[in-house]
This record gives sequence, C-alpha cells and structure tokens, in this order.
Amino acid sequence: MFSERMRWKLLLFGIVVLAIAALLLLTDVGIRFTNILREGLGGITSFFYGVSSKSSFPIILTVKLENRNSFFDQEFKLTDSSFSSSGSITSLKVDGGKEVIPGVASVSLRGINGKLEIIAPGNLKISGEASYIKINDMERKRETPYKIELEINPFDCSDCSFMVENIESNLKFSSLTGEIKKLKSEGRVDWIKPLSNEMLEIYNFKGVLQLTNNSLVLSGMTTQIKGEGFSF
Repeated sequence: MFSERMRWKLLLFGIVVLAIAALLLLTDVGIRFTNILREGLGGITSFFYGVSSKSSFPIILTVKLENRNSFFDQEFKLTDSSFSSSGSITSLKVDGGKEVIPGVASVSLRGINGKLEIIAPGNLKISGEASYIKINDMERKRETPYKIELEINPFDCSDCSFMVENIESNLKFSSLTGEIKKLKSEGRVDWIKPLSNEMLEIYNFKGVLQLTNNSLVLSGMTTQIKGEGFSF
C-alpha cells in the first residue's frame, strides 16, 4: 500500500513540476531562455556542419543572350574576385592612366576588390583594385594593387565570353525572361520555374556570373528568392 501511495505522489509531483516549467517558459524570462538555448544549439550545429541549408541554398538562373537587357543596371560587390573575358574594351584606366586596346581583347584580372556594373548597351564596368592584370600578352602583377577602371563589351562577337567569380549582390529584376532553378545541397534540382517577363528578387547572393552557350548564367548561394507566385 505504501509503495502504491508513493508512486501516485511521485506522479503527481512530476505533473506539478512540468506544469510549473511550462508556465515559466511562457514568461518573458522563459522566452528569453528558450531563444538563447535555440541560438546556442544553432551555433553548435553550424560549427560542426556549416551554415544550415535553411539559411542559404544553391540556385541557377539562366537568361538567353537576347534577354540580357534584364541585367542592365545590376551591380555586384567584388571581394578578392577573378574576372576573365574576351570582347571589345571601350575604356581602360590603370593607376589613373588611360590605355587604348584596339579590336577584340582577352582580359584576365585577379584579386579584385571593388564593384561590377552591367550597363546598357551591355558593357561590363569594373572599378576598384586588382593585384593581377593581363590583357592579351601584356601581363603585370604586384603586391600593391593597381587601381583599375575597365569597360568591356563581351556581347559584340560570336566567340566573346566572360566569367566573374566571388560576386555578391541583392538582385531585383522587374521583368525577366529565363529559367530559375533551386537546387538541393548535393546539387540535384529541387524546383524549377520558367520565367516570362516576370519579376524576380534574389537576396544575399554569392557566386558566379558567366556568359556561356549564348546565355547569361548566375549560379551560387542565396538566402531567399521571390517571384510571382513563389517565395523560398
């Protein structure tokens, strides 16, 4: 009989303790404690596994060359970036001095810190600093970065191309025709949507922009994409 009473008392005591704990968690102090605990656990998992897939995910945006005007006026931050291109150089300044490069030129820049702008009618404008510059066969590099301003049109010849790596931006397209893919962490396609003159917003993008197979391809990581009828 004694053991039976003790079991009921222990059960009742446990229920009371759980009820008190639940009430405490609903108070301001409890809520703050829960948030701290959740943030702490998130930091631990991030330490071991990297950034959570819920924080960022891979995407690929493909836009045919004839629709490249959607990219006009977009701007990207460059941090220790690399740039390679072939096209017509419309303007070039290195350490403030103007240089004239006739015809289609091959350009390679490394260690770029600055910004990339895409301006009508399709020029790429890079301004900032670069530790390595190669234009055709002329190569130069030094520890103190060169100040550089470059405008090049990689769209005016059939074999022109470009690639720029380590770019960052928040992108807002008011009218875009192309295709957006959301990928799983292992690279398989998770979701895909064709776009036809639709708005698209891409937040905290980090990755690569290139011209390949007559298309502009933006690939990398983002924290959110929003469009007409979807948001991730």
